[in-house]
Order: sequence, then C-alpha cells, then structure tokens
Amino acid sequence: MDDNEILLCLIALIIGYLAAKVISGNGFTIGGQYSCSDTECIENEDGEYDNDDCDGRCLLDPNYSCSGTKCIEDEGGEYDNDDCDDKCVPITYSCSGTECIVKSNGKYTDNECDDECNPWYKKYWWVFLIIGIVFILIIILIMVL
Repeated sequence: MDDNEILLCLIALIIGYLAAKVISGNGFTIGGQYSCSDTECIENEDGEYDNDDCDGRCLLDPNYSCSGTKCIEDEGGEYDNDDCDDKCVPITYSCSGTECIVKSNGKYTDNECDDECNPWYKKYWWVFLIIGIVFILIIILIMVL
C-alpha cells in the first residue's frame, strides 16, 4: 500500500465513525457530551447534552409537594423545603349544626364526624314515629274491643 491508499483508508474510517455518531443520534460535538448526575451537570461521553449546564435540566434544588400528610420530593412541587412549610396536615372535620364540615382544627378525622353531628335519635326519627303510631293503634284497638 502506498501513502495515498493509507490516507484514503484513514479518511474513510473517520467518515464512517462520524456517520455512525450521526446515525446513533449523538451527532457531532466539540468538547464532549454532558449529562445530569444527581444535581449537577457532569462530562459524560454518552450524555445527551452538548453544553456544560445540561440546558438547565439538572435538578439543582429539589422541590417538594404534599402527598396526603407526607411531604415528598416532586420535580413540579410548589415547596422549596422538605417540610412543605408544614402544609401537609391531616384533614380534620367538625360539626356545624347537624353537618360534618372540614375544619382546620376539627376533632374528627373522618368525614362523618363519627356520627356525632346527627345523633341516632335525630337520624332515625321516623322509626320513633312508626313505633308511636303502632302503639296508638294498639291502644285504640284494645279500647274498641
């Protein structure tokens, strides 16, 4: 092989390598590739970003949100601290007349207020009415016979 053939083989090898990079989706990069590692952008030859700030996609300060009564890490969360500003409190209920309503300092944890807002004698008034009517009918029947 003469020098020209060796040079052509090297050029073909380089072109083949660059074509493989383009086809694999990594494209051409100068200065390396980058990817997120935890909360920082690091150099990584298989990374998906071309710049050293990873297009601002690395989660620098985690966000948090409430999940029930727990504060959990959530990329789209509205809180910046891991206690969610003490907003993840259990929902409590309280009686308002005969209704069970949500109240921040309520003494019940179920939405029925443990059936305390509507005592059984108020809830089942119709049973007493029927018993009363039956009792009156029995008395009338005894008086007539």
